[in-house]
Amino acid sequence: SRWREFRADAGGAKLGSRNGMISALQTLSGDHDSGLPKQFQAFGIADGGAVSRLFMSHPPIAERIAALRNAA
Repeated sequence: SRWREFRADAGGAKLGSRNGMISALQTLSGDHDSGLPKQFQAFGIADGGAVSRLFMSHPPIAERIAALRNAA
């Protein structure tokens, strides 16, 4: 699932633009007040450390942005 997310980001960047995809991901990472604790927002696990990363269904947005910036 995490690998597919990186591939989907690359596909979006190819169809649109890399900067546009980065901008969209940055918008998604914004601080939105949903009323839920930060750990549960957007079905993510926030600041959980290495063990919680094993259970994440998607890579952190910061890693997705870095992958797009480093793509050739």
